[in-house]
Amino acid sequence: VSPPHPVSNLREVLLRVPGDESKAEAEFRRMTASLHSWNQAYWAQHNQAFRSEKELYTKRKLEELKKEGIVKESLTAEEMAEFYRHFLNDNHKKHMMYNWTWYGKNFGLLWPALRASWSSLQRQGFGFRIKKI
Repeated sequence: VSPPHPVSNLREVLLRVPGDESKAEAEFRRMTASLHSWNQAYWAQHNQAFRSEKELYTKRKLEELKKEGIVKESLTAEEMAEFYRHFLNDNHKKHMMYNWTWYGKNFGLLWPALRASWSSLQRQGFGFRIKKI
């Protein structure tokens, strides 16, 4: 597991490729890696948008306060709460679509995971050592 990505804040999971990997295991590993990549891309884009919008909001709000004669370096938590509320409300539908898509993609991994586990169990002799004669 890697350190957090600077934008998405997700940690990359490095999936081991065993030398005797079956087709079912390889398919499951590729599908899992694809899901991780999709997730990484979503959160990188989301967090970049969040940071950009937060910066614009902060600059605008500080300028408004300056016009009112209030000079500040940063905004209070209460002043930022308005931004957070608007950001969450504006992105609610997008978050719901992400969640449902993520659920579907994870559900889609169940059958490949079962096939990969079965393949691994078969290769290991169902947990018993089998001597070749």
